[in-house]
Amino acid sequence: MPTPAKKMLKGMGAATVALFATSAVLAQSGGDRLRVTTAMSAEYDSNILRRNPDSVAGPTDNTQFSPKVSVAMNRRFGRTAVKIDGTIGYDFNSRFKFLDRQRIIANLGVDLPVGSQCPISFKATHQQFQFDLNDINSTRSQLQIINRASVDIVCSRPGISPSIGANYATSSAGGLARGKSETWDIHGGVQLTLPSAGVLAVGAQYGQLARPGLEALGIMDGSISKRVYISIDRSVAPRFKVSGYIGYMLVNPERDAVPAFSGAAFKINSSYSFTPRLILNFSASRDAQAGSGIASTYVITEQYRGALDIDVLNDTSMSLSIARQNRRFFGNDFVSDRALNFDHIDSAAFVINRQIGTRFSVGLNGRVLKRRADLDVFEYKSLSGSASVGAKF
Repeated sequence: MPTPAKKMLKGMGAATVALFATSAVLAQSGGDRLRVTTAMSAEYDSNILRRNPDSVAGPTDNTQFSPKVSVAMNRRFGRTAVKIDGTIGYDFNSRFKFLDRQRIIANLGVDLPVGSQCPISFKATHQQFQFDLNDINSTRSQLQIINRASVDIVCSRPGISPSIGANYATSSAGGLARGKSETWDIHGGVQLTLPSAGVLAVGAQYGQLARPGLEALGIMDGSISKRVYISIDRSVAPRFKVSGYIGYMLVNPERDAVPAFSGAAFKINSSYSFTPRLILNFSASRDAQAGSGIASTYVITEQYRGALDIDVLNDTSMSLSIARQNRRFFGNDFVSDRALNFDHIDSAAFVINRQIGTRFSVGLNGRVLKRRADLDVFEYKSLSGSASVGAKF
């Protein structure tokens, strides 16, 4: 369903990679910051295939080696601020060579005019990586490409002010027709900014979750999404901060065989500082997403995460976290013999990072995953651990 916002953002999203490639040239034309970081990591995973071991012939463990180079730059052109950053790397696998794949992330951010009470903010992202095997019906080599673009105008002056914006995103998975998705939305609202209450807002959103790969085969498998919400961004107390929104959403599929969804939608981020060195973070979200690798028209995804961030020493930090993801799949009748209706993924992880001088860093990570689903083949446990070294230039 073409719209002016969709056409504009689709054209702008293609500029991300080109602008990332010109970051060094732009930095040389002025005195702005250009940062280059290199890193190397090695990760062992006891079940990289993300499948029930009883359904796999042979071992499921693997060690992955991932070198990468990252670039970040900030640049001012008069009252226009430009930020470009990205990472280029490659994953090498010891056992499952078919999972060897490039890993590319490029981000662009533009804010103008700087200092205005109602600035325009544009963001775009391009990503390439191996398709997450949690999200596909088979264990295969599959390149996933994601492009996102957004534009927002948010007025930050005291009192009542308007906001408006639009988002556009595409995702593809090689030649899979059901692996292509396209989403767009427009949103707007009114916000109240008070020194004592922070920022309070009410708004509405209208969008579409489309699957163009199936539409090319004559199957209309999109959905219209609508929502209303209230949002908050404030420091409740010197130690406690909260931001996010809560609202009500409707998802209406085009195919009669697919049930509609109505219910709460939310995204909450909060933090409590026991001390400057000990911070407790919590986040929760629920949203609708277009189907991709797993054959479904749309997915309702809930995510919950709690983390304790600790500054052990001035140059050493640690994070301990637990998380839960719940997903419900709607419109998976194309593959009735392997139709996945829901899954739950629980995880516990730790991260330790140490800075060595001003240029070098080392890190250790560990994670336990457990997935439950209504199909036995998708149920598994995984234990992983990694070590990394990095250098700044």
